[in-house]
Amino acid sequence: VRSVMTSRVLTVRPDESVFEAMKLLVDNRISAVPVVNASGEVLGVVSEYDLMARVGKKETTKSVADDGMFPRRMYKASGSKVSTAMHEATTCTPDMPLVEATELMLNGNLARMPVVDDRGALVGILSRGDIMR
Repeated sequence: VRSVMTSRVLTVRPDESVFEAMKLLVDNRISAVPVVNASGEVLGVVSEYDLMARVGKKETTKSVADDGMFPRRMYKASGSKVSTAMHEATTCTPDMPLVEATELMLNGNLARMPVVDDRGALVGILSRGDIMR
């Protein structure tokens, strides 16, 4: 895994807002980021799908004007924390054989896996694109 993983990884904290996570994904043209604590340990992953599902919920704030799309929902979601939208992460280690990591991703229908050290701290990320390259 070490030979193909991406070492520089953007992350979010669980107490950051859903809106901040959305902005990070959009601004960097990425589809997901690991969620880490202050020690860098992986707590989960938050993806475009997770955020879309969070925004798409029927929770609305009546005091915010609606322009026909879902701004009230966006407004409501912007106060939500990443911890409410993230999903559990399947991880691998840098020393795991690539064929095993690939199998984990295929079996779990995963687009990416955080790569962690023996303490569970993030050291990289392995994506489908990394494997294909």
